[in-house]
Amino acid sequence: MRPKNRNRRILIIGLLWGFIVYCGILAVGTWIYRTDILGYRKQFDEKKNWRYIVHISDRKNRERDENTLEDYYFVAGDVCRFSVAKQDIVEQVGTDESMDCFAVCDEYIFFSASGGETYESAKIWRYDREDEKCELFGECDFRIYNLAVYDGYLLYGDMDIYVCPVDGNLEKDSVSLRALFTEDDPMTDFHTVKYGDWRVGCFDKGGGKIEYIMNEENEDIIWSEDRTNDSWFCVDGRFLHFTRGDGRFYYRWEDEWEKHVIKCLNEETYRKSQIFAHNLKVEDGRIIGLLTASRNPNTGVLLWQEDVRYDILFELQPEEHTSEILYRTPNNRTRILGYQAGTVYILQDSVICRESLTGENREQLWDLGEEEWYVYQEQNTRTVYIDWLGDNLIVRTMVDGEPWIKSISVSN
Repeated sequence: MRPKNRNRRILIIGLLWGFIVYCGILAVGTWIYRTDILGYRKQFDEKKNWRYIVHISDRKNRERDENTLEDYYFVAGDVCRFSVAKQDIVEQVGTDESMDCFAVCDEYIFFSASGGETYESAKIWRYDREDEKCELFGECDFRIYNLAVYDGYLLYGDMDIYVCPVDGNLEKDSVSLRALFTEDDPMTDFHTVKYGDWRVGCFDKGGGKIEYIMNEENEDIIWSEDRTNDSWFCVDGRFLHFTRGDGRFYYRWEDEWEKHVIKCLNEETYRKSQIFAHNLKVEDGRIIGLLTASRNPNTGVLLWQEDVRYDILFELQPEEHTSEILYRTPNNRTRILGYQAGTVYILQDSVICRESLTGENREQLWDLGEEEWYVYQEQNTRTVYIDWLGDNLIVRTMVDGEPWIKSISVSN
């Protein structure tokens, strides 16, 4: 009987030691896992709370005189008119509604606000700048993603674009541009119709989503689609359509069938990135574009710092079908703000600089770390917007719930 008891004790002791060793390994493994994963998350949470940037403002919804050096910005829930000459906000307008977008003309400022349980309806408000009164201009049973004012007309909508005189009645005087397309249109891939001097572009026969509106007399871009995977950009009166699919970026002229790959962007790193028309410009017949390499698995989002890998400037020559990367930031702590004539404007940590495409001749322009709000927001989520007005770099943010806007001239 003793040998059996001894063997039983050895077996029990062995099982206990095995269990202790297993628990030890599990504990160490869990500690390593928590250290790696939580450390990784902490690292990126710090970056997430560092800065949130809109690169280059899209001003298609604003008519303005370039010589006045004034423009309108959306800050702290209000629309603010900022004067470069006075370095101050000279007009501030708001409503009790939560505004989605706005449009400005000489007489009025228009606001739109989404409503309903699913935010699939909207109200449009009209502020009379002379009388300083705000009134409900009308209501829609669809959501409004953008407003524009051009030549005395308000443009609003989403898939369909409606046009209404700024002094008119929204319900009675609005005209659907999609209704101008009919089933009798020629069997082509892309359709255009005339609305006065305007040319309206649309893909679907019988009227689909309005892609762009252009004044043919002066080639003003009145409206153009500029969303995730779908952007339109005008070059010498012709539109280029940028799309993304299968991880690749494509472009095609509006009057051509064939799509072309932007080869310099044909990399795994850019599979979740986006091309937006307001981040493109034409220089010496070339298209220069700003693109952010994103690590976010979703493509239709505005990016926190943690989502950004780095920024690039790329060149596209659409007639020759050639492309190349001109400039790349080292990481997400350096962001591209703009480009002009071989000079790149960047924000590196808190400092705005400019340098050549080769990274030489760097010049410091503005240290945002010296501004009073920068210290306050060091421990908070900082929302900083970068805009351009001519050769003036506009920086705007919110301090204690109030708008803060300043500018600096970058002209040589």
